[in-house]
Amino acid sequence: MGKHFISAHSIIAAAGAALERHQRARGDRSRDTEELRRRVAELERTEEALRASEDKYRLLADNSDDVVWISDLDLRLSYVSPSIQRVLGYSVEEALERGLSGALTEGSGAAVAKAVAGALEDARAGKADPKGTLVLELELLRKDGTSIWTETLGRFLFGPDGAPDRIMGVTHDVSGRKRVERELRETEERYEALFKNSHLGIYRTTPDGRFLMANPALVRMLGCGTLEELVAQNVSEVGYQAGYPRDEFKKRIEERGELHGWEAVWKRRDGSSIYVRENARIVRDADGSIRYYEGTVEDVTERVIAEQSIRRDSGLLNRIMETSPAGILMVGRHGLVSYANPRAETILGLGRPELLNRPFGDPSWSVTDAAGNPVAGDGLPFSRVMASGQPIYDARYAIRPPGKGKVHLSVNAAPLFDQAGKPEAVVFALEDITSEVRSEDRLRASLKEKEVLLREVHHRVKNNLQIISSLLNLGSRGLREGAEMDALRECRHRIKSMSLLHETLYRSRDLTRIEFYNYVRKLVTELFQSFGVRADEIALRMEVEDVDMGIDAAIPAGMLVNELVSNSLKHAFPAGRKGEVRVQVGANEDGVVTMVVGDNGVGLPRWLDFRQSESLGMQLVMTLTEQLGGTIDLNRSKGTEFTVRFHPARPVREE
Repeated sequence: MGKHFISAHSIIAAAGAALERHQRARGDRSRDTEELRRRVAELERTEEALRASEDKYRLLADNSDDVVWISDLDLRLSYVSPSIQRVLGYSVEEALERGLSGALTEGSGAAVAKAVAGALEDARAGKADPKGTLVLELELLRKDGTSIWTETLGRFLFGPDGAPDRIMGVTHDVSGRKRVERELRETEERYEALFKNSHLGIYRTTPDGRFLMANPALVRMLGCGTLEELVAQNVSEVGYQAGYPRDEFKKRIEERGELHGWEAVWKRRDGSSIYVRENARIVRDADGSIRYYEGTVEDVTERVIAEQSIRRDSGLLNRIMETSPAGILMVGRHGLVSYANPRAETILGLGRPELLNRPFGDPSWSVTDAAGNPVAGDGLPFSRVMASGQPIYDARYAIRPPGKGKVHLSVNAAPLFDQAGKPEAVVFALEDITSEVRSEDRLRASLKEKEVLLREVHHRVKNNLQIISSLLNLGSRGLREGAEMDALRECRHRIKSMSLLHETLYRSRDLTRIEFYNYVRKLVTELFQSFGVRADEIALRMEVEDVDMGIDAAIPAGMLVNELVSNSLKHAFPAGRKGEVRVQVGANEDGVVTMVVGDNGVGLPRWLDFRQSESLGMQLVMTLTEQLGGTIDLNRSKGTEFTVRFHPARPVREE
């Protein structure tokens, strides 16, 4: 714009100067002078018109919402409209300094360079109109770092030599349009994905039943291989089962414009049937005539078959409940009985009219637990199941309905849930165990009597063994120290070990099991006392686990400990020798018991085979090990150490 104005002004100035030179050189030639003045006046008018045109153009450019700009061929700006501030956030001065290239993204910059170079090449080769307009979609960078999409129209401006030397362009912000296009594209993609991937069949048909469109789900649903295969047929040929009320369907949809939940039987291409649930609507032309029907089809075959099965099973379940040997009650969320079968009437001694709508936790019913403690409120099985949502099994209660005798029940209860997953009712299965409880009471009383009797037996056996031990002690008073005295002392120790076992059982909670830990500790302690061992001479180290075993295994195991400890005390520490006796008892994960009895005394002679020894004590040790079904090993490395291993659950061998 500026160049146009400057060129015209120069022409007028040059013309005035020429006029003055002409007057000085040739004098007053009025005709030529008038002609020259006329031309100068025309130039002045042209200049004025050009200036007015330029002002109008600048006014339009400066107030345009779009960005108007002029640049050289290297995209250096010589003019940019003030709207650059609104569109890109740059002031006019900042934009002129940055140039057009500074606002282009890398991809858009490459697109502009390619378009300008191509247009120049075509113009120079005469292949295209050099005054044609370039239209480009460009991504521009705003001052805040964000980007916008624009549509830019540009054309070349030409210099005095007729060659293009500048580019004039108009840039329009199309971010909104691009956003709408993107959203529309995304919507179309979502619809296409829904159309293709939906499990519902989607269709369009003409009123006479010709398919216009169908999605893959409907194609598969009707057993066709391709869409073309389906569209080639009429809906009455593939879709409607014989007897399908097509006329009723058309009547209803044309009356209402749409139809929801229409259920019918359709047929597949192979002749098999499916149950469907259909939603449809009419699409009309502007004149109100029907263009087509469109809708969705859901295959509800599984649901319909399940409902039919439920109805069939419901009758069967009702017959089972009515003839069940267990009493069955159903109690709703408010605690009222809503169902009772005949067996429940018999068990509770109440008729169905008396049971229905009766509170299950009726305070007039005396309810106790298996121990006889009163149960009410939150402790009742109904309250427990409703609160936890978990079933209970074989819970035992006793109830006494008004005017009836006590009934002992085994109760199973399970919740029924509503659609929100909350318990809405509880189903009870009641079993009358009154006779069983009474039998258990009688058996428990009988077992109590037998337990008392058995404890008395153990007590008397223990007393008898102590008497025998005392008699042996009395009989040994006239004997001198020697073999006979040792034999009597050993017999007394063995009897003492058995007596101690019966005493332990007598005091035990379980007459079939013995706490081996307490038994062994007491046995070994009494052996040390019996031999008169001083703690500062022979130390005792015991590591005995709490191993439970039956009496059949405990007797030989205890006697083994008795024999081996006695052997250490008699032979391992002669002439006042000091040392230590160790007793260890433990069991592994498989239940195998390991007993170790050892000392750090003089040890057995190397030549002695303890398995073939003629010693009564060693023979008894071997016999007891065989009774336990165990093994015995000897370690002579540091004194004497016997290790016996056996499983207490294995039957003890009878000798």
